[in-house]
Amino acid sequence: MKRISLVVVGCGLLSMLASCNWTDSARFADFRTDAGLLLTQGDPPEGAHPMSTIYAARSGWYLFSVIPIVSAELPDAMKLLAEEAVRHGADGVARIKVEVRLSSFFTAWSQSVALTGECWKKP
Repeated sequence: MKRISLVVVGCGLLSMLASCNWTDSARFADFRTDAGLLLTQGDPPEGAHPMSTIYAARSGWYLFSVIPIVSAELPDAMKLLAEEAVRHGADGVARIKVEVRLSSFFTAWSQSVALTGECWKKP
């Protein structure tokens, strides 16, 4: 009986670890003031010239899918995207898409945040 109780408690603890939630946010306005860029998930401004598609990703490693060893956070990935846009000489990035791959206790303990967007330049 004691052995069954330990198995039930162990399974309960594992299920709690597997059901963790993850939330994050990044304000586009923070990157506009820091880098002088206009970042949007919508279309570029009227008359803007498209330059290139850019990509930025941040990966992290989490012990038991919960304790960050190296964190992967949306603001860090946004900063990388803004730096890449500045290197291209862009005035902004439009059509930003966010892809988040979360870890779980039963799969790999890494997670990542990846962003793609279209650089544009004012005429």
